[in-house]
Amino acid sequence: MKNGLLFGLLALFWGGSFIAIKFVVAELPPLTGASMRVLVGLAALFLLLKAWGKKTAVPLRARTGLWLTGLFSQAFPFALLFWGERHISAGLAGLINGTVPLWTFLMGAALGREPAARSPRAWAGIGLGLTGTILIFAPVLTYSGSRMEVWGAAACLGMAVCYAVGSLLARTMLVGEKAVDVYAGALHQQVAATVFLGLLSVFASGGEPRPYASPAALGAVLYLGVCSTAVAFLIFFRLIRDWGSLRASAVTYVMPVVALVLDRLFFGRWPRPAEAAGAAVVLSGVLLLHSGKARA
Repeated sequence: MKNGLLFGLLALFWGGSFIAIKFVVAELPPLTGASMRVLVGLAALFLLLKAWGKKTAVPLRARTGLWLTGLFSQAFPFALLFWGERHISAGLAGLINGTVPLWTFLMGAALGREPAARSPRAWAGIGLGLTGTILIFAPVLTYSGSRMEVWGAAACLGMAVCYAVGSLLARTMLVGEKAVDVYAGALHQQVAATVFLGLLSVFASGGEPRPYASPAALGAVLYLGVCSTAVAFLIFFRLIRDWGSLRASAVTYVMPVVALVLDRLFFGRWPRPAEAAGAAVVLSGVLLLHSGKARA
């Protein structure tokens, strides 16, 4: 029961992040908003780990790999996501994020690191998922998408691919004989993302002062850093410990739906018919993919 509630809270935190980002990028440069998110997340995660007596140090041999993982699991995708959401809806960004399992599987199979690569059911799921992705992009690429909307959607697709790379790197760093503590590993990934985005933000701004941000935008940054980053990481690792990674990753199914519902509540937007159909097909594909993994 408790883990079920935590699962729902995780889906809300991660699905709600797409809405919060929309408030941030309405007033702040995307890189500034992304760097503020990871900075707040780093501070919150460090304080929570210290309060709970968790490790925060990792061996020197592991730091380079963890920092690289942090770039792909947070720094690069956050930069792309914040920029992309300036030009597309929060719901569409959430839908594109739902394709992460497809790219993770394809990259893992290409590298020979995906045990389910021999499963016909898993490949059928990939076929469905890619078909759904095409449907999601169809309105943007054809009759109703402006040029900047196309670039925004492309940036969010890049975000999904980066998350997939980060997931594969995390498997190497957090699983096996040389695995590091998952909580300390998450903290060091956060450090790398904070340093990279902070420097990139300063460089992109040319030293100009940051624009004024309203309480709503600053509150959204706090939500993103504390809830959608620090607390969400801790919940996710708890679910992996208790349920296993396959079951815990089922949050992937729910998160885009949460983003769509919240997009409607906050901004009054429903997905286009092609986007809704594509989301349903992607969801079916991801479910089939995971069932193929479970049988592998």
